[in-house]
Amino acid sequence: SIGFSYGSYNTKGAEAALSYKDEKLTAQVLASYLDTDGFSSLAPRDAEEDRYTNKNINLKLGYAFDANNKLNLSYNVIKTETEFDDTFSLAQADDDYSHATSDQSNIALDYLFTLDNYTAAFHASKGEYDRDYYTTGFFGDGHNVYKATLKEYALINGYDYTNGKAVFGLEYKDIDGFNQYNTFPESQSDYTNEAVYLSNIYDINENTLLETNLRYDGYNEFDNKTTYKIGV
Repeated sequence: SIGFSYGSYNTKGAEAALSYKDEKLTAQVLASYLDTDGFSSLAPRDAEEDRYTNKNINLKLGYAFDANNKLNLSYNVIKTETEFDDTFSLAQADDDYSHATSDQSNIALDYLFTLDNYTAAFHASKGEYDRDYYTTGFFGDGHNVYKATLKEYALINGYDYTNGKAVFGLEYKDIDGFNQYNTFPESQSDYTNEAVYLSNIYDINENTLLETNLRYDGYNEFDNKTTYKIGV
């Protein structure tokens, strides 16, 4: 499939998708493009325009070994360019310099196992994020850099029983990031998060559900925390 669009503020869009599926294999390629001249978020409305561009590519591949075992792989890339009006600009509405770029990618692997009333899902992913902000203000032009690598792993177990469903999950996140302004030293923002949680939904009767959730998060840089929720 392929599609094109055009609208106000010289907004142009295009998207294309190619898909395949048989008894075991599924594959899909998605691509999209969006560009708009935009308008200023500040009065007067005839101030300089703030443009935005977005490019996106998404690849998906799935394979069913049998009725109980499935594997999914996905890869996504998003690139953006944004113009904005800096808060500290001497002439905010006419700020034609301040802009930002964003480049991010993510690859993920998911494995799903089912057997009767039991399901198990394993998830592993890695994301790369690179954002640059170019600003102007009282003290001249500035350049902010934000970069991060995010690794995530999760194992989710679910069991359906006569009157409800119970879920037990384990999660691990590793964030390696930093930000820097102009030539000042880098500011690190690294931390890890380990979590375990238990959730249960119980059918009291055909009109009433009881939901209970309990979660514990452990951090290497922050205070550990236990949270809960009960709902009817």
